Amino acid sequence: MRVCLDIETRKVPVDPPILSRDRPVTKRWQPFMIGIVQVDNPNNSTVFLIEGNEEQIYKDLAMYLKAVKATEIIYEATRKIGFDEAILKGIFINERRELLEKPGPWPHLANAERYTWTNLRGYKRGDANPFGLSKLAPSAYEINPELVRDHCRWDVMSLYKRVRDVD
Repeated sequence: MRVCLDIETRKVPVDPPILSRDRPVTKRWQPFMIGIVQVDNPNNSTVFLIEGNEEQIYKDLAMYLKAVKATEIIYEATRKIGFDEAILKGIFINERRELLEKPGPWPHLANAERYTWTNLRGYKRGDANPFGLSKLAPSAYEINPELVRDHCRWDVMSLYKRVRDVD
């Protein structure tokens, strides 16, 4: 089963800091929402939103992936190993920094290597998200969480439609 997902993140401190290539890592990106939908189930195109504290988000994501028998996770990012994948694997710290060789000491998706990760970078992007909240999502979530939920759902369904169009 293939699934499409998108994550909403915020920058948080790494406490205590860790070292990567002899440089301190003092901040990282933390997911606060994940939107996910099954691609290969024609009877269910409902976007499932996962929210809450980071540990619970990862537990719920793992349960969802197991329940739908996911084998492939499809997302969109600009890097070869993209933002969403690297965040969920626990190896992303900053856009201008290297990926960690192994997950940091913070929550991440257990057994992430069991899935095939497909980054649709380079595919023709659909219409721009009308909510336009990508960088503002963390602060917008504090004021109007439903707006950020709509934004995340839109991103996931846009990705889903592109994957279905390719099929």
